[in-house]
Amino acid sequence: IGGLNDDFGKSVAVDGQDNVVAVGEFGSPSISIGGGTITNQSFQTEIYAVKFSSGGQHVWSRAYGGFATDFASDVGTDSSGNAFVSSRSGGTVNFGSGISIIGSGGTDIAIAKLASANGVTMWARLRGGASHDSAWALAVDGAGDVLVSGDGGGDFGNGVNVPNGFFVAKYANSDGGYRWSRTASGGTAYGVTTTSTGNVIATGSCSGATDFGGGPIAPGSSKLFLVGYDLSGNYLWSVGFGSSPDRGIAVAVNSDGSLALTGQVNSSVNFGGGLSFGGANNFLATFTANGLLP
Repeated sequence: IGGLNDDFGKSVAVDGQDNVVAVGEFGSPSISIGGGTITNQSFQTEIYAVKFSSGGQHVWSRAYGGFATDFASDVGTDSSGNAFVSSRSGGTVNFGSGISIIGSGGTDIAIAKLASANGVTMWARLRGGASHDSAWALAVDGAGDVLVSGDGGGDFGNGVNVPNGFFVAKYANSDGGYRWSRTASGGTAYGVTTTSTGNVIATGSCSGATDFGGGPIAPGSSKLFLVGYDLSGNYLWSVGFGSSPDRGIAVAVNSDGSLALTGQVNSSVNFGGGLSFGGANNFLATFTANGLLP
């Protein structure tokens, strides 16, 4: 699968019917991903999304982007099988379906909703400011609303410009309308997920002085973190571990409601259970629903 230039797969989601949606970016003039050919409209990388049935048959594939370089980051699905794609895009982005949006400068946070049946763009949003803003992760909650996390600044949809740093933002399933956003200086949210009650959990890296809503997370140098908000964006809790350049990369909710966290550590990190990791290591740790070791 692929073309003449560099083409990448970035993320995969499985819907309630076991269909598979995959996203990435491609730099080739055109590619075929099991079905018809999709064409790159620029001389840079563009986003692609492709859907396969539970048996692996091609259902649809779509491409979109602008004349700046576009990077896909994540994909999720709602209960109807519609797909939501997050990316980092710059300039004017043509999402298809007659939807073309001018960015705020640098790179912006891009979110698009694609129809389950044919991949047609139902709505799209560009969020951010004049500098470089990045969406690193996406999750869809039980109501079908979309959570996006990453780093950036500017306007996330409420008309208020904020400085660069950590962000988590929630948007409506129906039209991408702004629900809420939470920001903090000196951090990046590489992973985000939601619980059965609609709480939002994010992970990444931050400075010790970063305040997610309950005061500075910890004294000292940079940390990897977990932070929890309720379904309305109210702060619940936060915990930090390690030092620079440790970071959490992804977080998921287990069937019993506990949290599974993975990432990278380069310092000696004690998560509180008596185990300490040092050197360049990947890790997997389990926490209770409020960020404590079980």
